[in-house]
Amino acid sequence: MPEQLDVPLNEAAASLAEIVEAHEGTIVGSLGYLTAALFGLRDDWAAAPLEAVRAAFAMRDSVGGLPGLGIEAVVTMGRALVREDSAGAVSVVGTLLDTAQHLLSDVPPGKVHVGPEVAACTEGWVRYRKVARGPDAAAKVREACALHPREVPVRGGEAHAREHELAIVSSHLDHSRHHHAPYLVTVLGDQDQSRSRFLTEFQHRVGRLPDEARVLRPAAPEQGGYGLLGLTDALLDAWAASSGARRDAPVDELLTELVRGAAGTGPTGDRLLRSLLVSAPPFHAARPRAVMDVWKELLVLCARQLPLVLCLDGLHLADESVLDWVEELVATVEDAPLLVVAGARPQLLGRRPLWGGRGRTSMLSLAPLPEAPAAPLRVAAAGHRRPAVHQRVAEVPRQTRGQGWGAGPGDEPHVERRIAR
Repeated sequence: MPEQLDVPLNEAAASLAEIVEAHEGTIVGSLGYLTAALFGLRDDWAAAPLEAVRAAFAMRDSVGGLPGLGIEAVVTMGRALVREDSAGAVSVVGTLLDTAQHLLSDVPPGKVHVGPEVAACTEGWVRYRKVARGPDAAAKVREACALHPREVPVRGGEAHAREHELAIVSSHLDHSRHHHAPYLVTVLGDQDQSRSRFLTEFQHRVGRLPDEARVLRPAAPEQGGYGLLGLTDALLDAWAASSGARRDAPVDELLTELVRGAAGTGPTGDRLLRSLLVSAPPFHAARPRAVMDVWKELLVLCARQLPLVLCLDGLHLADESVLDWVEELVATVEDAPLLVVAGARPQLLGRRPLWGGRGRTSMLSLAPLPEAPAAPLRVAAAGHRRPAVHQRVAEVPRQTRGQGWGAGPGDEPHVERRIAR
């Protein structure tokens, strides 16, 4: 019997190693049924948290198909000392692995859990929900449920090419935060995917500092126009995703959690909650503007708790009532660090030549990027050699149970996995 089990175990180990490599990760250790890996050491470390979560999903799906085996994973971020010897073998020293192993002990079979930093970095690409944990466990651990199919992350070359534009938008966030004032940045681009990747990269960068700002990004319409009614639904979905609330929870439960978190249990919270519950589906169609006025007040309250970035893409598809609401949000709000990043095609200016003229605004145009061949870039990266003994302090996302992943410089994802049989 043990010899028979060794066959699928060996197959699982080989499969996991291939998956780690495919997602730009490096296996850094293995003990019994535990394996740890680091992501971002040799490639685009900014994308490492998402690659670690993707690898976790791929590992779960791969090992789940082998007889008698199961897998659980945890992806976290933290500080660790990473060493690489002259033979290219990588090792990790620090409490990162201990924390990952501790978190892994609470992961149910077949599940992927992530730490709060990883969730903040990847919430634009991954659907999460809260995890009920004991009082001594780490706060805000999330279960990774699925990838958002329409989100396309920025690869390293494109992110670097857009560095100047990203710095401009980041400076407006700093301005809004410093002066406690709303600001509207309109990002214009003909290419929808390129514009979406730009917004996703900005969201990712803000998400890496969850204590300094929060991003709320409602899903953009795939086609056709959308009005206030569609925006109210998208805002609630985006809030549920960013806060880790159960996406399948009743609407009144989600609205209650949202309002109480922003406005508390006093008279203001009671008033806002009554307005939203009375206007909740299926009755909200009759009062869309009243609902959006409540949302404006909630967004301001949230921004006063923690600087808020509201990303709205596809505004060239929005109807006039949505455009009016966005302009009024920035023009009429006071004493709130709220940055509205509006993505649209240039056709928006054909409809609204004076778009954004009522408040603190700026406009940014994304020029098309030249196509760059991937193969030569990969060869150049592969040919770059570091010193024989390399040390650096890195923040690493971790996964435990099944197999583990991790990342390279700065914020690096690390995963530990355990295979159970």
